[in-house]
Amino acid sequence: MIGNLSSYFSHAPSRAVGLVFAINSFMFGNWAARIPDVKDRLQLSEAQLGIALLGLSIGAMISMPFMGWLLSKRGAGQLSYLFVILYCLCMVPPVMADSLFWLTFFLVLVGLTNGATDIAMNAAAAAVEKKYKVSIMSTSHGMWSMGSMIGAGIAGFIAQKEVHHPTHMIMAAGLMLALSVLLVATLSKIKDDHEAGKAFVLPKGPILGLALITFCILIAEGAIADWSAVFIKNAALGNKMEASLGYAGFSLAMTLGRFYGDNVIPKYGKNKILKVCGVIATLGLALAVVISSPLPAILGFTVAGFGFSLMIPVLFSAAATVKGIAPGTGIAMVATLGYVGFLIGPPVIGFIAEEANLNYGLGFIVLMTFIAVLLSAFTKTK
Repeated sequence: MIGNLSSYFSHAPSRAVGLVFAINSFMFGNWAARIPDVKDRLQLSEAQLGIALLGLSIGAMISMPFMGWLLSKRGAGQLSYLFVILYCLCMVPPVMADSLFWLTFFLVLVGLTNGATDIAMNAAAAAVEKKYKVSIMSTSHGMWSMGSMIGAGIAGFIAQKEVHHPTHMIMAAGLMLALSVLLVATLSKIKDDHEAGKAFVLPKGPILGLALITFCILIAEGAIADWSAVFIKNAALGNKMEASLGYAGFSLAMTLGRFYGDNVIPKYGKNKILKVCGVIATLGLALAVVISSPLPAILGFTVAGFGFSLMIPVLFSAAATVKGIAPGTGIAMVATLGYVGFLIGPPVIGFIAEEANLNYGLGFIVLMTFIAVLLSAFTKTK
């Protein structure tokens, strides 16, 4: 079992997969911190920003349902490096868009490549676990959280220095593209035993419960990624650095929790982890929303990060081990519904904020997290 970072990084396949997770989230963390700048430059309302962010949902809904089929044609490792390279390239145009239309269009491309990368890298982690008899899913998601934390933190510092956001994103994408190319040789050796299947499969039976919980959890995670900075800046009246610290704190807590997850999850069991973490996440989000000032908001998002940290690794790992379903297909079914939640959450928050205010918008994700806790009581995981 790979239960610590030194062991994880000494194992080349695990290290390569983990870095794909980190690259994916590093770019998203940079984007998340610059959303307020894009919003201000294009003079978008909350509802208009919500429409643009809906492009992420559309892109993901195009690519993710077909990933189970595509994994049967190409290895998970090969698809991981292919799509993460395309994803990095697609992250630059949104910050250069000169209208709502082009911002939405470019975000469709981001959603398409991000959704494909997400399923491919999770399938690659499952393939490594199966082939080498190790446990790396939680640590790999920890790498994703670490990438988000570093990306958001660096982006917040750069934003505070008034660096032009297109220049910022071009530099970030160039760095991550160079790192991605270095991983190609190792990732190309990661194969899975995925059997050929249908292009689109709806979740049913035991995996449906996992998919519904994932849907609720990722609605909240998507909303925090895209709206935490806006919430702290506008509703909580924070400055640019404080705005970036909300998501950075959330990502830091996610990172710490996930790096311990491969040891903690087997000890306490997946069902108990889902319930306890769900309660912690709900309480943290409630703190951020109810007390609308910068420090409580940052603290609330950080506490929520600890709660969310182990939920997705548990759900994805369980989806990869459902009897009678190939790992890649199981992950694709759960991830497709789950990441629809991740991507529709932000625009839904925008519409609620337009009709009421941003506090009510984020109150919606508190409700969704609580529903996930209730669903976990009726869903059994191995």
